[in-house]
Amino acid sequence: MAKKKKLKEEEQYLGNMGEIYDEQAETFADKAPTLLWWEFIGKPAYDRNIGAFYNQNTTTLGLGCANASRVEQLLVDNGVLPENITGVEISPDQVADAKIRMPKATFIQGDISTVELEPDKFDLVTSNMVLEFLGPDELVQTFKNAYTALKPRGTLFFVTTHPKKMKEDGGLEKPGEFIVKFPWGGEGPNYYRTLENFKDALEEAGFEIEEFEELQMPIEAKEVDADEYQRYADFGKVRLAVKATKPL
Repeated sequence: MAKKKKLKEEEQYLGNMGEIYDEQAETFADKAPTLLWWEFIGKPAYDRNIGAFYNQNTTTLGLGCANASRVEQLLVDNGVLPENITGVEISPDQVADAKIRMPKATFIQGDISTVELEPDKFDLVTSNMVLEFLGPDELVQTFKNAYTALKPRGTLFFVTTHPKKMKEDGGLEKPGEFIVKFPWGGEGPNYYRTLENFKDALEEAGFEIEEFEELQMPIEAKEVDADEYQRYADFGKVRLAVKATKPL
Protein backbone atom coordinates (compact mmCIF):
# COMPACT_ATOMS: atom_id res chain seq x y z
CA MET A 1 0.00 0.00 0.00
CA ALA A 2 1.36 3.41 -0.92
CA LYS A 3 2.56 5.47 1.98
CA LYS A 4 0.73 8.70 2.84
CA LYS A 5 2.84 11.80 3.14
CA LYS A 6 4.00 12.36 6.69
CA LEU A 7 3.47 15.74 8.26
CA LYS A 8 6.50 17.93 8.69
CA GLU A 9 7.18 19.23 12.18
CA GLU A 10 6.25 22.77 11.15
CA GLU A 11 2.90 21.54 9.83
CA GLN A 12 1.51 20.56 13.24
CA TYR A 13 -2.22 20.09 12.87
CA LEU A 14 -3.64 19.43 16.29
CA GLY A 15 -4.63 23.04 16.87
CA ASN A 16 -6.23 23.41 13.43
CA MET A 17 -9.00 20.83 13.50
CA GLY A 18 -11.62 23.55 13.95
CA GLU A 19 -10.62 25.10 10.64
CA ILE A 20 -10.55 21.73 8.90
CA TYR A 21 -14.01 20.79 10.10
CA ASP A 22 -15.39 24.22 9.27
CA GLU A 23 -14.18 23.76 5.71
CA GLN A 24 -15.73 20.29 5.52
CA ALA A 25 -18.91 20.89 7.54
CA GLU A 26 -21.27 20.73 4.56
CA THR A 27 -19.83 17.57 3.00
CA PHE A 28 -19.60 15.93 6.43
CA ALA A 29 -23.28 16.64 7.10
CA ASP A 30 -24.28 15.18 3.74
CA LYS A 31 -22.12 12.05 3.79
CA ALA A 32 -21.65 11.04 7.45
CA PRO A 33 -25.17 9.64 8.03
CA THR A 34 -24.79 7.20 5.11
CA LEU A 35 -21.34 5.76 5.83
CA LEU A 36 -21.27 1.97 5.54
CA TRP A 37 -18.99 1.49 8.53
CA TRP A 38 -21.39 3.40 10.77
CA GLU A 39 -24.37 1.26 9.83
CA PHE A 40 -22.58 -2.07 10.19
CA ILE A 41 -19.86 -1.40 12.80
CA GLY A 42 -20.30 1.89 14.64
CA LYS A 43 -23.94 2.05 15.63
CA PRO A 44 -24.13 -1.65 16.58
CA ALA A 45 -21.07 -1.19 18.84
CA TYR A 46 -22.69 1.75 20.60
CA ASP A 47 -26.00 -0.07 21.00
CA ARG A 48 -24.24 -3.10 22.53
CA ASN A 49 -22.13 -1.11 24.93
CA ILE A 50 -24.27 1.84 26.01
CA GLY A 51 -27.77 0.49 25.52
CA ALA A 52 -28.27 0.52 29.30
CA PHE A 53 -27.98 4.32 29.18
CA TYR A 54 -30.86 4.74 26.71
CA ASN A 55 -33.31 6.40 29.11
CA GLN A 56 -34.52 9.92 29.76
CA ASN A 57 -32.59 10.41 33.00
CA THR A 58 -29.11 9.69 31.65
CA THR A 59 -26.75 12.66 31.64
CA THR A 60 -24.34 12.45 28.71
CA LEU A 61 -21.31 14.27 27.35
CA GLY A 62 -20.12 13.94 23.76
CA LEU A 63 -16.48 14.80 23.11
CA GLY A 64 -16.04 15.98 19.53
CA CYS A 65 -19.78 15.87 18.82
CA ALA A 66 -19.57 17.54 15.36
CA ASN A 67 -23.07 18.59 14.23
CA ALA A 68 -24.73 16.26 16.79
CA SER A 69 -26.23 13.96 14.15
CA ARG A 70 -24.74 10.92 15.90
CA VAL A 71 -25.86 12.22 19.30
CA GLU A 72 -29.39 12.63 18.03
CA GLN A 73 -29.47 9.17 16.45
CA LEU A 74 -27.95 7.32 19.38
CA LEU A 75 -29.34 9.17 22.37
CA VAL A 76 -32.39 11.28 21.59
CA ASP A 77 -33.91 8.64 19.31
CA ASN A 78 -33.50 6.17 22.19
CA GLY A 79 -35.17 8.30 24.84
CA VAL A 80 -32.41 10.47 26.34
CA LEU A 81 -33.75 13.97 26.94
CA PRO A 82 -31.93 16.72 25.00
CA GLU A 83 -31.80 18.73 28.23
CA ASN A 84 -29.50 16.05 29.64
CA ILE A 85 -27.07 16.16 26.71
CA THR A 86 -23.89 18.23 26.49
CA GLY A 87 -21.49 18.26 23.56
CA VAL A 88 -18.03 19.75 23.05
CA GLU A 89 -16.84 20.51 19.52
CA ILE A 90 -13.86 22.52 18.28
CA SER A 91 -15.51 23.67 15.03
CA PRO A 92 -17.71 26.79 15.39
CA ASP A 93 -19.68 25.87 12.27
CA GLN A 94 -20.40 22.37 13.56
CA VAL A 95 -21.50 23.79 16.93
CA ALA A 96 -23.86 26.20 15.16
CA ASP A 97 -25.39 23.29 13.24
CA ALA A 98 -25.71 21.24 16.42
CA LYS A 99 -27.57 24.03 18.21
CA ILE A 100 -30.05 24.23 15.35
CA ARG A 101 -30.50 20.46 15.37
CA MET A 102 -30.95 20.20 19.15
CA PRO A 103 -31.81 23.59 20.67
CA LYS A 104 -32.55 22.16 24.12
CA ALA A 105 -29.14 20.51 24.47
CA THR A 106 -25.93 22.28 25.54
CA PHE A 107 -23.10 22.64 23.04
CA ILE A 108 -19.72 24.11 23.89
CA GLN A 109 -17.25 25.33 21.29
CA GLY A 110 -13.84 24.28 22.52
CA ASP A 111 -10.92 21.86 22.52
CA ILE A 112 -11.83 18.57 24.21
CA SER A 113 -8.34 18.32 25.71
CA THR A 114 -8.50 21.69 27.49
CA VAL A 115 -12.18 22.58 27.97
CA GLU A 116 -13.25 23.07 31.59
CA LEU A 117 -16.10 20.74 32.54
CA GLU A 118 -18.24 20.46 35.65
CA PRO A 119 -16.96 17.60 37.80
CA ASP A 120 -19.00 14.49 38.66
CA LYS A 121 -21.88 15.49 36.39
CA PHE A 122 -22.29 12.83 33.70
CA ASP A 123 -23.34 9.19 33.69
CA LEU A 124 -21.84 8.63 30.24
CA VAL A 125 -19.10 10.21 28.13
CA THR A 126 -18.79 9.21 24.48
CA SER A 127 -16.54 10.00 21.56
CA ASN A 128 -16.81 8.80 17.98
CA MET A 129 -13.90 8.86 15.52
CA VAL A 130 -12.26 11.86 17.20
CA LEU A 131 -9.38 10.61 19.31
CA GLU A 132 -7.25 9.84 16.25
CA PHE A 133 -6.86 13.61 15.80
CA LEU A 134 -5.07 13.99 19.15
CA GLY A 135 -1.38 13.74 19.93
CA PRO A 136 -0.17 11.82 23.01
CA ASP A 137 -0.43 14.69 25.51
CA GLU A 138 -3.81 15.79 24.18
CA LEU A 139 -5.15 12.24 24.43
CA VAL A 140 -4.18 11.86 28.08
CA GLN A 141 -5.61 15.27 28.94
CA THR A 142 -8.86 14.42 27.13
CA PHE A 143 -9.19 11.23 29.15
CA LYS A 144 -8.50 13.20 32.33
CA ASN A 145 -11.24 15.68 31.39
CA ALA A 146 -13.65 12.80 30.79
CA TYR A 147 -12.67 11.26 34.13
CA THR A 148 -13.31 14.54 35.97
CA ALA A 149 -16.67 15.07 34.26
CA LEU A 150 -17.99 11.56 34.99
CA LYS A 151 -19.83 10.57 38.13
CA PRO A 152 -18.22 7.77 40.14
CA ARG A 153 -18.90 4.48 38.31
CA GLY A 154 -19.68 6.50 35.19
CA THR A 155 -18.77 5.08 31.79
CA LEU A 156 -16.47 6.30 29.02
CA PHE A 157 -17.13 4.68 25.65
CA PHE A 158 -15.45 5.56 22.38
CA VAL A 159 -14.93 4.24 18.88
CA THR A 160 -11.81 5.12 16.91
CA THR A 161 -9.91 3.83 13.90
CA HIS A 162 -8.14 0.57 14.71
CA PRO A 163 -4.36 0.95 15.10
CA LYS A 164 -3.75 -1.77 12.49
CA LYS A 165 -5.63 0.19 9.84
CA MET A 166 -3.96 3.43 10.86
CA LYS A 167 -0.50 1.87 10.68
CA GLU A 168 -1.16 0.55 7.18
CA ASP A 169 -2.88 3.76 6.04
CA GLY A 170 -0.06 5.92 7.33
CA GLY A 171 2.79 3.66 6.29
CA LEU A 172 4.26 4.12 9.76
CA GLU A 173 6.41 1.71 11.76
CA LYS A 174 5.97 3.55 15.05
CA PRO A 175 3.39 5.98 16.51
CA GLY A 176 3.21 9.30 14.72
CA GLU A 177 1.28 11.72 12.54
CA PHE A 178 0.13 11.29 8.95
CA ILE A 179 -2.44 12.59 6.46
CA VAL A 180 -5.53 10.51 5.64
CA LYS A 181 -8.41 10.91 3.20
CA PHE A 182 -11.76 11.30 4.95
CA PRO A 183 -14.67 9.11 3.78
CA TRP A 184 -16.84 12.18 3.23
CA GLY A 185 -14.21 13.79 1.01
CA GLY A 186 -11.17 15.96 1.64
CA GLU A 187 -8.25 15.03 3.83
CA GLY A 188 -6.81 15.80 7.22
CA PRO A 189 -4.51 14.61 9.98
CA ASN A 190 -4.49 11.43 12.02
CA TYR A 191 -2.20 10.13 14.75
CA TYR A 192 -1.26 6.45 14.76
CA ARG A 193 -0.94 4.89 18.20
CA THR A 194 -0.92 1.32 19.49
CA LEU A 195 -3.43 -0.53 21.66
CA GLU A 196 -0.90 -0.31 24.47
CA ASN A 197 -0.73 3.47 24.03
CA PHE A 198 -4.50 3.69 24.52
CA LYS A 199 -4.33 1.44 27.58
CA ASP A 200 -1.53 3.48 29.14
CA ALA A 201 -3.34 6.80 28.53
CA LEU A 202 -6.60 5.52 30.06
CA GLU A 203 -4.84 4.16 33.12
CA GLU A 204 -2.84 7.36 33.55
CA ALA A 205 -6.15 9.24 33.64
CA GLY A 206 -7.44 6.89 36.35
CA PHE A 207 -9.86 4.68 34.40
CA GLU A 208 -10.55 1.01 34.89
CA ILE A 209 -10.68 -0.61 31.44
CA GLU A 210 -13.63 -2.92 30.87
CA GLU A 211 -13.19 -3.91 27.25
CA PHE A 212 -11.16 -3.40 24.09
CA GLU A 213 -13.24 -4.63 21.14
CA GLU A 214 -11.51 -4.98 17.77
CA LEU A 215 -14.09 -4.61 15.01
CA GLN A 216 -14.23 -5.84 11.41
CA MET A 217 -16.67 -5.10 8.61
CA PRO A 218 -19.27 -7.91 8.62
CA ILE A 219 -19.98 -9.83 5.43
CA GLU A 220 -23.58 -8.58 5.46
CA ALA A 221 -22.31 -5.15 4.41
CA LYS A 222 -21.22 -6.56 1.05
CA GLU A 223 -24.84 -6.75 -0.09
CA VAL A 224 -25.24 -3.00 0.46
CA ASP A 225 -21.99 -1.77 -1.14
CA ALA A 226 -19.56 -4.43 -2.38
CA ASP A 227 -16.75 -2.01 -3.23
CA GLU A 228 -16.90 -0.16 0.08
CA TYR A 229 -17.15 -3.45 1.96
CA GLN A 230 -14.03 -4.74 0.26
CA ARG A 231 -12.13 -1.55 1.02
CA TYR A 232 -12.65 -2.15 4.73
CA ALA A 233 -12.39 -5.94 4.57
CA ASP A 234 -8.90 -5.68 3.10
CA PHE A 235 -7.68 -4.20 6.39
CA GLY A 236 -9.28 -6.82 8.62
CA LYS A 237 -9.61 -4.95 11.91
CA VAL A 238 -10.84 -1.43 11.11
CA ARG A 239 -12.38 0.02 14.29
CA LEU A 240 -11.56 -0.12 17.98
CA ALA A 241 -14.33 0.19 20.58
CA VAL A 242 -13.24 0.86 24.16
CA LYS A 243 -15.29 0.88 27.35
CA ALA A 244 -13.86 2.16 30.64
CA THR A 245 -15.20 3.09 34.06
CA LYS A 246 -14.43 5.76 36.63
CA PRO A 247 -13.95 3.86 39.89
CA LEU A 248 -15.60 4.82 43.17
